[in-house]
Amino acid sequence: MKSTFFEFIVALLDYYCVSLLSFKEDIFKISSFPLFIKPLSPNQFL
Repeated sequence: MKSTFFEFIVALLDYYCVSLLSFKEDIFKISSFPLFIKPLSPNQFL
């Protein structure tokens, strides 16, 4: 019982970490776009 519960927790953490990493990559892609636009039109973002 303990080993199965431990395996379940490890699998859950593994899935959470993978989804968190992919979420971070999406956030980085979205947040990197304003960085390219900012120098072109700074007044729009100030």
